[in-house]
Amino acid sequence: MKRSGTSTFQPPKESETQEGWRGASSKSPDVLEKFLLLVCHQFHHPLAALEMEICHLNDKKKSLLLEHTAYLKNLINILFRYFRLGSQHLSFHTIDSSKVLKKALGNIRHLVEENDVLVLYKTLPKVYGNELLLIQLFQNLLVNAIQYRSRKKPRVWLQTSKTRDGFALFSFLDNGIGIKPQYAQEVFLPFRRIGSSNHNSGLGMGLAFAKKIVEIHGRKIWVESEPGKGSNFCFTLPFTKIKKSEKNQKNSDLQMMTFRIK
Repeated sequence: MKRSGTSTFQPPKESETQEGWRGASSKSPDVLEKFLLLVCHQFHHPLAALEMEICHLNDKKKSLLLEHTAYLKNLINILFRYFRLGSQHLSFHTIDSSKVLKKALGNIRHLVEENDVLVLYKTLPKVYGNELLLIQLFQNLLVNAIQYRSRKKPRVWLQTSKTRDGFALFSFLDNGIGIKPQYAQEVFLPFRRIGSSNHNSGLGMGLAFAKKIVEIHGRKIWVESEPGKGSNFCFTLPFTKIKKSEKNQKNSDLQMMTFRIK
């Protein structure tokens, strides 16, 4: 049979992925995650061997197949990180969330510069958590605001307050395209991308990671949004126990600051 030079490989449709994910999620979470970790691990060696074989093909087929194997490797690596998240021993301590924000912005410096992003925030509180995970949480929410930006210059307002039950409430408000309220829970599912993104290279895992990170800290994340009116991603984190004198000092320090990379 004559083979065509065009590829028949296609990433799974989003609807198929979501249906499979909901079915898998009904299983025991611990058993499911251990199984998927094992599956992800077992895929690494066959893909590496496949890449070696592809290198012997002609240039046209080689570039096409390497593109597909790169997609699969990226998918497996992200899934491996996702299911491994929280399974290792994590250290929790008092963290200055202002420093967390600055490190997150530093990690995506090129995106911030390229899109002229302005992040506005007040003095942020100290919280109790894992620093690396919180940096990833902040980074994912900022990248999401950039990806789903409107025609306006991207702006993100980061605000914090204290909930009635004594937790730090964070609010990432952007001026992006927004989403329909009925998708407010679906956006946190793996591989879920709502609306038209300005960068379609992602796999739709950023908000799924954000949700899992917040849950590792024992809290919840949600979004309030309407099409054309931006999105407000909110989550809570435990406060650090601080002295009353320090608390009064922090409450009086509310000078607005801006962060722009030049």
